[in-house]
Amino acid sequence: MTFKSIIVHLDDNHAGEQRVDAAVRLARRFGSRLRAIYSTSKTRSDVDIAQLSPSEVARLIFEREARDRAEALLRRSAAAAALGNVEVRVLGVNPLDEALAEMRCADLSILAQPEIGSEVAEFDRRLLAQALLGTGGPALVLPCAPSTVEIGQNVVIAWDGGREAARAVRDALPILASALHTTLISVGERCRPGEDAEHSQVRIASFLALHDVAADCVRMPSTIDPAEHLLSRLCDLGADLLVMGAYGHARVRELILGGVTRTMLEKMTVPLFLSH
Repeated sequence: MTFKSIIVHLDDNHAGEQRVDAAVRLARRFGSRLRAIYSTSKTRSDVDIAQLSPSEVARLIFEREARDRAEALLRRSAAAAALGNVEVRVLGVNPLDEALAEMRCADLSILAQPEIGSEVAEFDRRLLAQALLGTGGPALVLPCAPSTVEIGQNVVIAWDGGREAARAVRDALPILASALHTTLISVGERCRPGEDAEHSQVRIASFLALHDVAADCVRMPSTIDPAEHLLSRLCDLGADLLVMGAYGHARVRELILGGVTRTMLEKMTVPLFLSH
């Protein structure tokens, strides 16, 4: 089991270089075909240059130059890693629909953390939510803060015994199987007939062992806020990746009340591997 196809979302955001580096490293690690989709802060359809003001023309030129730089960086990095030709698709008039169509045909999508106050934040939020809920595959979300750490060497799994967490663990098996260290943290186990946190943790640890993944098991006190505790433990452990299920509650409830997913996306300090 591996990631045969990886797709990375690029834009004119300053953090795009980190996504390129992560995508190339993972594609080389797993022997994946690498593709990219590109969107600008204001993706346009065909524009009549004659009807634009000088400032709008300057913006178009700036966006084209930013796109060319991002594409050139990706191609140079891919060539240096001996990945061969990399396909880059520029999203057009329906960027969200076009992005989802591309990501549905990939094993892993690499996306950016929606940056608060950024011009592209709203698109990034919508793209991430739809990628998780509408593609049927996992997403690797990279924090805005730059990092050169190799992803997936020291991994933490947030386990609550639910469907989404189980999906995340199975989706992340290629990374878990090659990790140097894995920590399994039980997070606020849901109450269900015949289920308790200790037995659930033992079961998932046994499942991981079948895939040659040895995990240290940690129980989280039920009185602790799970998101804040996870953020703290990630720092204490020096983790470089958190694997967790996304949107375990109804999507509307998550948006209104927050939830662990939303908090982690807002405050993440390490990459998140998310599945729904």
